[in-house]
Amino acid sequence: MRKNAGFTLIEILVAIVLMGIIFGTIIGLFSKGITQQQAGVSQQELFTQARAIMNEVKTTLRYADIDSIKFYSGTTETTLASDSKDFTGVTKMEYTSKIFSDNYDAAGGSAQEVKVTVELQQPSGWTHKQMKVTKITGTTTKTYVFPEKDANSLFTTSTNFPITPTKLISSMDVDLYKIDLPMQYAISGSMKEEHLRTSVAPLPADTTATDPWVILRNKYIDIATIVQKYYAGKTLTTDELAKVTVYKSYGNNSLSNDSLRSYVYSVDYNGAWPSGKVTKASGTTVTVYAQPFWVASTTGDVQNTFIFCHESSAQKPGWYTQYIYNTDTSKLYIRSSATSVNTWAWSTLKNTILESNWTTEGSTTFTLTKSST
Repeated sequence: MRKNAGFTLIEILVAIVLMGIIFGTIIGLFSKGITQQQAGVSQQELFTQARAIMNEVKTTLRYADIDSIKFYSGTTETTLASDSKDFTGVTKMEYTSKIFSDNYDAAGGSAQEVKVTVELQQPSGWTHKQMKVTKITGTTTKTYVFPEKDANSLFTTSTNFPITPTKLISSMDVDLYKIDLPMQYAISGSMKEEHLRTSVAPLPADTTATDPWVILRNKYIDIATIVQKYYAGKTLTTDELAKVTVYKSYGNNSLSNDSLRSYVYSVDYNGAWPSGKVTKASGTTVTVYAQPFWVASTTGDVQNTFIFCHESSAQKPGWYTQYIYNTDTSKLYIRSSATSVNTWAWSTLKNTILESNWTTEGSTTFTLTKSST
């Protein structure tokens, strides 16, 4: 009778080979599962980053002052045609937005001015570029970047800027901006490319304005922007050129505050400045007439336009005033004695009226009974 001598060498070798195959398969499946899980998290994080920065751009651009939107190639401002397909030379975009603190509620919240810069930067050691959004609200600055890692970026010198102008209807002026955020991530050992896209149309200046003084300022800024572009040699639409022709009829073949005021006074207000009732702390009520002012310049910032008021209804009552309207706080500020404002820029003046002696009878602000325009 043959004794059980155990496994033969051949049987042991076969068993080892089979076990190697089985364990190799298990390890391969396990490793693949881990890789796919890691790729899935990377994809999720990437889209979270993209949605966060897109939300910031969409919200601020939605409430942007249309005339404040500017594109740059390097440090040089460039005009973008809405029918163009090539925006590869653009490196930066700037605009000013009015955001309402109460959940963007124009009726219930207080407006805050936000200066926004969108640019493509190339961090040290990166082979691609990175989108950077900077928001400045008062003294607070917030910065957002996308993507956070070079491996996820598809921004290069040959890709379009992520925000580009377009048209809803071919016969209309530019009124829509496309946002396109390209990205890539690893999955199953290879890189997959995807895009997060949307479009946003900034609201026209007068759409959200209900304060007649704000509307007055917007109307002045609208014509000032067109005339500034004209004398800077930039391309204008047929409608804009027609407005320049009317502007010139008011006696100045150059960029002039007097001619801009004459245009608004005659064209937009039919020869009568908008007025409002001011009730002082003493109980005295007077009528004031609101008028725009800007130190006109082909390189100046039209956002430095401000509204001063006069008790005279004349078109040109002079530059001395006791009344300055602050569109940021929706209040009319009063000074006990008149002062000249013909050299002021709003960026400087608003700090002066908030910090100095713009007071009367112990009160710094007055309720303005708004009149219609």
